Amino acid sequence: MNYADDLRINKHQLDVEWLEQPLRFNKYATKSAEANRYVRKCEERVKVIRSELIIEASTKGSSILGTGVKPIALNIEAFYRNNEHYKKAKTELHNAQFEQEMYANAVFAFHQRKAALENLTRLHGQNYFSSPTIPHNLPEEFKEEKKENLQQQTRTRRRRIIKEKTNF
Repeated sequence: MNYADDLRINKHQLDVEWLEQPLRFNKYATKSAEANRYVRKCEERVKVIRSELIIEASTKGSSILGTGVKPIALNIEAFYRNNEHYKKAKTELHNAQFEQEMYANAVFAFHQRKAALENLTRLHGQNYFSSPTIPHNLPEEFKEEKKENLQQQTRTRRRRIIKEKTNF
């Protein structure tokens, strides 16, 4: 499962992001519920296999456990835990639990996405995205150079505007 693409937010299309948020959330919430149901099914399968193997070991005794091995709880437990069907069912259960946790994490991430959308919407309302900004992923020396260039451009524009106003 790769839900990273669904978590991305385009800050320039907040209206679209808000419209898609409930659909994306529902997609993963539904998958999470399905994963929970599958885990319960796997848990029940493990219990059934275990019960069948306990009954088999209890009724057949030493013929199935081995010569001279008494059907006591410890030996019966060793029998069913080493059974291939039981091991396979437990592995399937562990895989299902992993998927369940991943979908639960995805649902949590979409709660975080909603909070991020709320905060970006607030910033948009405060015109945060309307002014030129310095890219945040540049090394410090480039940030300073870019900042100086922006300041120089602003000073040049101001001078030009003042000059135009005084010429009229």
